Amino acid sequence: MLAALAAAGPALAGDPVSTRFSGQLELGGEPSGTIGFVLDEDKKRKVHSIAITDMRANCGGNAAELDFDIYGNTKVLDDRKFAVRSEDGEGAKAIVRGRFSRKFKRAKGTARLHGKFDLGTGGGRTKCETGKQKFKATVTG
Repeated sequence: MLAALAAAGPALAGDPVSTRFSGQLELGGEPSGTIGFVLDEDKKRKVHSIAITDMRANCGGNAAELDFDIYGNTKVLDDRKFAVRSEDGEGAKAIVRGRFSRKFKRAKGTARLHGKFDLGTGGGRTKCETGKQKFKATVTG
């Protein structure tokens, strides 16, 4: 299971201001899990701590729900876009692409998980695919 993202504390001198976003993933217009991430604003805006929970997937011909965490910092480009690609070292991959609204209160984009995942069934890792799933996320808190 994924740990909840910690609440933002007061900004200390030199610490970046953090804004948390959360939203719904959709597959074919139907809900398909959640996405959450943090936007830090220092000299440059950076996205980090992306958490994907209960994303619908096809795993070896069976329906499943996948969780995936992405750590590290990704710069937000001048056109408010960001793109993150991550691997877990054992064959699971995630790609998240998005764009923020002009005032950085909303973001929308796509997320995709694919590769081999441990489904906790004792059968080792299984090949899974989610396809590109749309998301819309808003500032929380």
